[in-house]
Amino acid sequence: MEFHQPIAARVLEEAQKLGALPYPVGAESKYEIPPLFYRLSGTFRQANPQLEHCAIRINPNRGGEETILRILRESIASI
Repeated sequence: MEFHQPIAARVLEEAQKLGALPYPVGAESKYEIPPLFYRLSGTFRQANPQLEHCAIRINPNRGGEETILRILRESIASI
């Protein structure tokens, strides 16, 4: 998800408060229900440094599109 403003870190903080997971749990990740909202990988940030503060990764897991959109909207609105 790419934003027009450098709000990525703040969106991630707010998303976690709203129930999003901040990182996968490894081998158990196939059982995760809440969506993952997390920062770009180090390799991606190295290749695209301009996106570090303007983009996040979202893995919906089993959370569903309504949950993703709700967390995203509320996270941005609370900034």
